[in-house]
Amino acid sequence: MEKKELYINHKLIDKFCDAMAQGLVNRSKEPAVDVWPQPIFNPLIGNYFTHKEVIHDLYLIFDKLLKEKNFGLSKIASLFAYPSRTAHLMYLFMEDSKTEEETKIRSFVCSKLLEVIQILRNGNPFCDKGKNVVWNTKSIDEVLERYEIHKVDNLPETKKLISKLIVALSGYCEFLYFANLAFGREFHGPYETKYGKLLVREYFDLQPMFWNFSKTFPFKKIMFITIYPSDIHIAFDFAGRLRSDKTLAPNLKYVTIIIDGKEFPLTSKDLTNLLDQIGKFLRNATLEVLNLEKENLMIKWIEAYFWTLKPFKDLLNKPWSPPQEIYLKIKQEKPDTWLISVMKSLASMPVAMRFDIMKKVFDPRITDKKNKILSTIEKFSDRDEQIAL
Repeated sequence: MEKKELYINHKLIDKFCDAMAQGLVNRSKEPAVDVWPQPIFNPLIGNYFTHKEVIHDLYLIFDKLLKEKNFGLSKIASLFAYPSRTAHLMYLFMEDSKTEEETKIRSFVCSKLLEVIQILRNGNPFCDKGKNVVWNTKSIDEVLERYEIHKVDNLPETKKLISKLIVALSGYCEFLYFANLAFGREFHGPYETKYGKLLVREYFDLQPMFWNFSKTFPFKKIMFITIYPSDIHIAFDFAGRLRSDKTLAPNLKYVTIIIDGKEFPLTSKDLTNLLDQIGKFLRNATLEVLNLEKENLMIKWIEAYFWTLKPFKDLLNKPWSPPQEIYLKIKQEKPDTWLISVMKSLASMPVAMRFDIMKKVFDPRITDKKNKILSTIEKFSDRDEQIAL
């Protein structure tokens, strides 16, 4: 690959490292140990086998589309489509780079992805004030005018079925994409409306071809327009994780379900039938997953990353699937588990130190970060031993 000057937005990367560190430090003392595909395999192992090729593909995508095909960044952003999905690609920057040239390329890709997220979140890439602003005011007004907004304040059975559908679809996305649920769903808002606080849940890419159970899933996109009282606090972080100060399901005021562009009826019969349909695919997914060994599950994890790049691969007339070298690596190569060691060490550290180490873990601009971070942890451990003595 020829050497060239690559524009890197360092301010955006600084904020990215802060956002990821803050999100994971707040989430748990030892991040990523409580999510599927654990305990079958650690997601960081899957990312070890994935990161180089996906980041290399992203570099080529940006390079070719921006220069050879004269795509603007806004058009590229429209192909990424969803900001939280794009944000989940950023976990690959946790891995190490060994050379200065590799570090420059990773920093360039990181910078471009952040610019994409900035576009997709209408200038608020890090969800400042807890807002994941995917829709602008015009988009909100158009949806509220186009579809009937159904009042469900006094319909407990309807609210219960809506809640079950949301849980079932999130479970389905978890079967598809494991811990990277955002590869198949985007929750966004909150938006202030005359009805109350609007929260949008979009489920998409529900038929990826790397699973058998998903190929006949009957819907391409399912969207819930849900509105809650204005006094409920709803907030998002950079990765699209949702938090609220009250349980949302019983506080639902208004709702509309849109499936493949058409409004879905909210009768108990129709909602129950829809829930039964999704339940059938959840059962099929369970059976397929149960029959897979660790290695094959890891392959699904890896294929999901490459699947997110399919719109770009189609444009460039390239296959979406991972290169055969990755499948061979999984069989033949023992993964480097340094990141798992780092995560396990965090539990015993002060919050400020955990935060500082997590920032370094996500920073793509650091060459040989593995040895630098492990050295810092070793010094901390030695100091603790000396204090104990």
